[in-house]
Amino acid sequence: MFHGDGAALVLPERPPRPEDATLRPLDPPAEPAPLVIEQVRSGSGGGRTVTRDLASGRTDVLFDWDCGGLVLLPNGLLYEDTSVTTYSIVEGEPLSARVDVHNTSVTGRDGWRVEIAANGTMTSSADEFLVTSRLELVEDGVRTFARTWTHRFPRDHL
Repeated sequence: MFHGDGAALVLPERPPRPEDATLRPLDPPAEPAPLVIEQVRSGSGGGRTVTRDLASGRTDVLFDWDCGGLVLLPNGLLYEDTSVTTYSIVEGEPLSARVDVHNTSVTGRDGWRVEIAANGTMTSSADEFLVTSRLELVEDGVRTFARTWTHRFPRDHL
């Protein structure tokens, strides 16, 4: 197997032997029973949506990865992850392009719960890209951390 400049994966090979014909066939792969979970709150179901506003010329493309919702695992752990991303642009206005990303995570068990929200937005002007990111952490209902970062990157591709 080769991948990239000069990279190779070389596995040892055993030459065939006469006794190979007497070996029993391999068993089928073992597959554990599905994990039993309790659905605490349903997710949105996920999906991909394209919305066009014919009056304004704006198009939004929504990617929703929230397929599960909040679940309770057999070991008592609560778990949920969501990710929703929207790309938008107005026809004929390339500087209107925008991407918004919203991610959340919940983890908890008896006596503790952590919720994380991470959000980001990217837009641009004729001269630079603007990226704004926000992170918020909530432990047991109390916000323990929040910060927003803003970065500007020159559009020096010309």
